[in-house]
Amino acid sequence: MNKTPLILIIDDEEDLRDMMVFQFRAKGYDTVIARDGIDGLEKLATVNPQLIILDLNMPRMGGIEFYQRICTAEGRPSHPVLILTACANTEQLFKDLDIDGFVAKPFEIDALVAKAEEIIKKRDRKVVAGEKGKISLKVKTVYVVDNDPVSLEKISLGLLKAGYRVAMI
Repeated sequence: MNKTPLILIIDDEEDLRDMMVFQFRAKGYDTVIARDGIDGLEKLATVNPQLIILDLNMPRMGGIEFYQRICTAEGRPSHPVLILTACANTEQLFKDLDIDGFVAKPFEIDALVAKAEEIIKKRDRKVVAGEKGKISLKVKTVYVVDNDPVSLEKISLGLLKAGYRVAMI
């Protein structure tokens, strides 16, 4: 693990990204930013963050598809994930997935930093068991089309929970 914890921040709102970067760096964290899920996957290929702060509604590739792409065949994300979303009523759906944390927008930056620190400390204490002998299952992809972002998010999260790979259109 890095001496200085690294946080990957994936959000399309530049002002919000800049504020998060400033606050986390002031607390001694390294940060890497990405503007959407595609950019996030590219950054993830070169860094090993202790936490990913992930917005859900972004252009090109949203947070749900990004999350699905970093999950193992067993449905667990490869890195700790803290979800940011303006849709606060979806918190229960996230609790059913293997999400480490959830923060509804708008939020107090101190509360976000505290939640991120809590997740990083909790993950640092966990002992990760090996995955030898696990069977890799072929996952079916479901394409979801809906003009309503809230409905799209709810449907997609339900399908992810059920073990499907989700592509949103």
